[in-house]
Amino acid sequence: RALGARTARRGAPVVDVVRLRDDLNELRLVALFLGAIPLASSLLLLWLGLTCADGLYPSYAILLGRKVPAAFGDHYYLPYPELIMLMYLKISISDFLTLFSARTRGPFYSRAPSLPLVSAFVVATVVATVLSVAVNIYDNTYPMHHISAGAACFVWGWNIAFFVVQDLAKLALYEVCERLDLFKPAPPSAFANVDVKSDEKAGL
Repeated sequence: RALGARTARRGAPVVDVVRLRDDLNELRLVALFLGAIPLASSLLLLWLGLTCADGLYPSYAILLGRKVPAAFGDHYYLPYPELIMLMYLKISISDFLTLFSARTRGPFYSRAPSLPLVSAFVVATVVATVLSVAVNIYDNTYPMHHISAGAACFVWGWNIAFFVVQDLAKLALYEVCERLDLFKPAPPSAFANVDVKSDEKAGL
C-alpha cells in the first residue's frame, strides 16, 4: 500500500502498477510455452536417438547414425556416446534460438537483434557444432564421441523447424490473450478509494 501511495503522490496512476503485474503474468505464460516447445523437441529427438541406439535399426536412423554392414543388408546405428553428443549440440542451438523468439512480441524478425547477441549466437553455435563433429570426450561414465556431419545438419534443421513452431505458438498465444482479454487491467476508478486511504495511513 505504501508503494501504491508513493506512486500516486508522484503523479503516476496506480493502475500502472496493476498493468505491470498483468503484463508479468502474461509474460510468465508466454515464457512457459517458449520453454515447453524446445523441451518437447529435445525429448522427441532423444526418443528417436534411443530407438536408433537400441539396435532396432529404424528407417530414420540413416539421418543420425552410422552404417553397420550386415549379411542381410546395410543398417544404421547410433552409439550411445554419439547420442549424448547429439543432444549436446541440440540443446546448445535451441537454447540460443529461443532468445530470438523471446525478445520480441511480434515475429522474431520484426526487430533486428543487437550485434553482441548475433555475435554470441554465431560463436557459441559454431564452436558447439565443430566440437560435436570433430572431438571425442572420454569419460568413464558418460563418454561423448563425435557425430557425423550429416547428423549435425539434421540437428540444425530440427532446431530451426521447431524454432518456427515456437515463434508461431508465441504469436498465437499473444493473439488469444488479446482477443479474450485474459490479462486486461482493472479500470483506474477501482483504485481511487484505495489510493486515498493508503495516503492517509502512510502519512503522505
